Amino acid sequence: MRHLGLRTIALNEIDDSDRLRAIDEDRARLLAENIADTGHLRQPIEIQLKGGLYRLIAGGHRLRAAHILGWTHISAFVFNATADEARLLEIDENIQRNELNPLDRAVFLAERERVYLRLNPQAGHGGARGNQYTGGKKRQDDIVSFCQNTAERCGITPRTIARAKRIAGLSADLRDRLAGTWLAKHQAALLALVATPEDERAAVVDLLLSGVAKTVAEARAKLANAADPLSDDRQKKVDALRRAWNRAMRPGRKAWVAQMREEDLVELRALVAEALAGKLVEEAA
Repeated sequence: MRHLGLRTIALNEIDDSDRLRAIDEDRARLLAENIADTGHLRQPIEIQLKGGLYRLIAGGHRLRAAHILGWTHISAFVFNATADEARLLEIDENIQRNELNPLDRAVFLAERERVYLRLNPQAGHGGARGNQYTGGKKRQDDIVSFCQNTAERCGITPRTIARAKRIAGLSADLRDRLAGTWLAKHQAALLALVATPEDERAAVVDLLLSGVAKTVAEARAKLANAADPLSDDRQKKVDALRRAWNRAMRPGRKAWVAQMREEDLVELRALVAEALAGKLVEEAA
C-alpha cells in the first residue's frame, strides 16, 4: 500500500457504496453541526485510488456530513491499495476510533480476521498444511497471530477480541435483526445469546425486542414455561417458596438448612452453582 498524500477531491467522484457499517443519519447531522461551528474538517477522510476511481476507505460519517453541509469538495488522504489493504485500513480506523457498539465491533473483527489471513497467507491457509496431529496447533497459531496483530494495531485487548469473536458466531440473519436495536449495544446480552442453543435464539430475540422479556435468561425461562403444561402450577410453587423464604428471615433459614439431608444439600449446592453461572454469563461485561 502506498500513501499518495493529501488531496482535495470532489464529493461526486467518491464511491461510498461498499461499507461494513451503515451511516447513522442523526450522528452525521450532529457531526455536520460541529463542522459548521469550527469551520473546517478536523480529520480528512481516507480514500483508495484504483483505475482512476476513488473509493471511500474511512470517514463515512464525515463524508455524509460534507454532503449535508452542501460541500462540493473534501480533504482526503489518498492511498494506492488493493481491495484487501483498503478493507483492513477501513476496519482498523473504525476500531481505533472506539465508536463501534459490541455487535458492530464483532462484525468488524470477524471481517478483519478473514482479510488478515488473506494478506498473511503464512499465518493462514497458504502456509504449510497441518496433519491430524499438527493441524489443530496450526489453527491455534493462526488465531494467536491474528489476535496479536489486532491488539497492536487497534489498541484492544485479547479478551475483547475473544468476546467479539464469540458474538460474531451469531448467524448473519440474526445479526441483521439485532443491528440498530438496544441489544446491539449490550455486550452481556449478546454473549448470553451466544450461549443459548441455536434453535432458541430467534425466539429469544423476539421476546427481547418485543419487550416481553428484559434479559436472555428471562426470555429462555418464558420459552421453557410456554412449552411446559405445568408452568402455571410450577410458578405458584416458586412464588410460595419465595414468600416462605422471605418470612423465615436468617434464623429460620439457618434452621431449615441444618435439618436438610446430605443428598438434599448436594442438590441445593448444584442448583445454586447453576443459577450463579447463568447470572455470570448474563452480567459479563
